Amino acid sequence: MIEIRDFKIDKVCNEIKIVLNELAEKEYENNIGNRLWTKYIIKKFKELGHSYGFDVCPDADNGNSEWLYDMIWYKNKDGYLKEIPFVMESEWSYGYDCVRYDFEKLLQADARLKLMICCHKNGVADINYFKEYFSKAIQCYHKSSASIYLFAILQDWEPFKFEFYYYDNFCLKEF
Repeated sequence: MIEIRDFKIDKVCNEIKIVLNELAEKEYENNIGNRLWTKYIIKKFKELGHSYGFDVCPDADNGNSEWLYDMIWYKNKDGYLKEIPFVMESEWSYGYDCVRYDFEKLLQADARLKLMICCHKNGVADINYFKEYFSKAIQCYHKSSASIYLFAILQDWEPFKFEFYYYDNFCLKEF
């Protein structure tokens, strides 16, 4: 029997950080490959979502394909969608426009926790761009509910590592 845990955002964010840091430490032949990394993330976050008592998309084990986002955790009640507390988008290309496109999907999501995973290859310049863009985009978008955003930005050279930023109450901070 799986123990169902309370969905506490700080705890979930810390668990996400652990999973992604473990991923960054994995040694993959021929550098990273977005299919390998995405497969790992989907597997680990599916397990994490289930540990909180949520159904997950995508989940090949129960026939759920990807739905709207790269990943969601959700609950149904009496055959109706009850809640989606977590959504994730990931973009492994280096183009700012590709990252922006995926991030804008998160803006309109009605979820308590929104995770954006992307990578950079230009060091501080890319990090500063993403920090400024994400903050301004969140502030500009007319929201119907409060959300917390977690950003995981991968340094795409050895040693691979993620930088984490947390956005809550109009404030972006390192996490």
